[in-house]
Amino acid sequence: MRSVAEIEEHTGIDKNDDETIKEYVKRASEKSKLSRQQGEKLAEALASSVNAPDESLDEEVISLFEDLVSSVDYASSATKSSQKSEPESHSPASMDSTDASKASCAPITRSDEITSDILLSEISKHVRFEDSTQKVTEDLRFGQLNLAFRLVRYLPVAFLIPLLTTKIPLSLSPAREYAGYYQAFAFIRDPIQSFTYITLQESDAALHLSSILASPLVALGYVEGGRLVSFGATVVAAVCLAVVAKELFGRRVALLAPVALLANPYFIRYSWTIYPESVSVATTVAALAAILKYIRTSDEKWFYVSIAVALLGITNHSWEAIIGLPLVIVLLWRSEWKKITTTTIAIFSMVGMMFIATGFQPNPAETMKYAVINTGPGLLWSGEWWSRWFQVINRWPMPPYFAAHRLHMLLAFPTIGFWSWTARQRELGPDVMVGWLISGLTIPFFLPGGVNHSYYLWGLMAPMSLTAAALVGQIVDKIEQERTKGSAQACLRVIAIFAVIVASGSIVVHEGSLGPTQDAVDNFAYPASGPAGYTGGVALGRELKAHGVESRSDVVFVGNWSYNSFNGFYRGDAVRILTYSGVPMNGTWHYGAVPGARETSPELVDSKTQVNRDHCEAMVIRYNNGSTTVDGC
Repeated sequence: MRSVAEIEEHTGIDKNDDETIKEYVKRASEKSKLSRQQGEKLAEALASSVNAPDESLDEEVISLFEDLVSSVDYASSATKSSQKSEPESHSPASMDSTDASKASCAPITRSDEITSDILLSEISKHVRFEDSTQKVTEDLRFGQLNLAFRLVRYLPVAFLIPLLTTKIPLSLSPAREYAGYYQAFAFIRDPIQSFTYITLQESDAALHLSSILASPLVALGYVEGGRLVSFGATVVAAVCLAVVAKELFGRRVALLAPVALLANPYFIRYSWTIYPESVSVATTVAALAAILKYIRTSDEKWFYVSIAVALLGITNHSWEAIIGLPLVIVLLWRSEWKKITTTTIAIFSMVGMMFIATGFQPNPAETMKYAVINTGPGLLWSGEWWSRWFQVINRWPMPPYFAAHRLHMLLAFPTIGFWSWTARQRELGPDVMVGWLISGLTIPFFLPGGVNHSYYLWGLMAPMSLTAAALVGQIVDKIEQERTKGSAQACLRVIAIFAVIVASGSIVVHEGSLGPTQDAVDNFAYPASGPAGYTGGVALGRELKAHGVESRSDVVFVGNWSYNSFNGFYRGDAVRILTYSGVPMNGTWHYGAVPGARETSPELVDSKTQVNRDHCEAMVIRYNNGSTTVDGC
């Protein structure tokens, strides 16, 4: 049996420090099958009796200890732990201690007189958990000393705030911003009926949760309210990713994970634009964070929170169902077969409900036309599909958003290989990461026909960012092993501050949060602008609203409103003018003189003589010199 002094030396536990003993034992319990209440009971029992080493513990405490040790994979480290902790000495006392330590590797039986010292000795040698026993006391101090750093890591989101009033649409995928706005606008006017008709560029993905959340803001006159929804979802995603990182990899990685996400140029574009992907990331990461808290605490409410958030995410887009794979992997670690069944049935049922709900809309989007069952699997190994990930656009070096998009796909495969190799250690973290990355890749592989859609890789944003944080965490751990704890902590803080500066600087330079920059223009992070300019288009929309226009049929666009491309048209003035006039676009999916335009589009004529003034409230006239005015009919 180890002496009290040897236990203190090996574990770093001060026998007079009850709080450290409790923390130490609870850390071990969290990695076992013990519930939170059981772990706390065992910790309290050991802390209260540790100063009475000759007093035997009751049967319930011994039973809890046996459950703890039997449910934690410790065998491979038992010998190493003993060898590292036992001093090499040839004194009789030392030899007796070493021999007793080796003998105690055998399972404890009820015939033994079990004391707190025996249990602490066994735990210190055998129980493997993420933070080694020597770091328990230091980790308690870590939480206090790094409060400022835990707040500073979220600083980059402050630089997103000036972008929240950017006028619709953004030059990158402008039609998608119009889709988000008009879905919200339709929900305000017809909360139920809006799901039975189509709006401008609306997809057939699901119920558009992001637009529903934006609708109260739009109703209050904040036309760009979808940007605030994306911003809020970004904060939720960053906070929840910190929770996931802590549960899987410890506090150091948790310190870095949020800033790694905010420094990701691919993710940050969706953090302030009227696209649904930030809500997708937030709901899926939150669902994973909740299921991990359930595994640690055995508190049933976290399981149901996880399922509820996952199902809520599916109402945003059906492909949020991909989070089901990492959720099931987490539950498999506890062999929670009933909950695995419940999770699977709930997710598939919600996807089915969304399929039925969207069936009421005459939606021409037809997302499934991109599916591999329609394109054929041959597209996946075609040069056309793979060249997308190596495509260079605009200039070299490539703008950060586009470069990060390509890198997410190209690095996903070696990253899966890395985590698969690490998973040989039979730890939860690597297993979850493999499942999470594979789930993110299912979208581009299941919908290969949509390879030109850059948002198809949204499912990789969080796991790739967490991977970067975990790798930095491993480097810091290596520094600690080779140098000192202080050196590792100092290095961690320097890296965290540097990452915050990089993330904040990238938002300022490449997203143009403090004013337009050439880098932001090259990165397509600026409001689309037609001949009237985006501020001019907003002013014309408000002027059109003053004419009492209530529907698109009341408006006639006179002059040259044609564009040579789909995106070119949506980057022009016409749709922005209608947006800021408050004119609904019910029943209109494609607009204007573009391929696929419908008869339901607002009327386009070449001259005022062609206008039927009996069915017109206002004309938006574009002259040959490019100037635009609004006149009554």
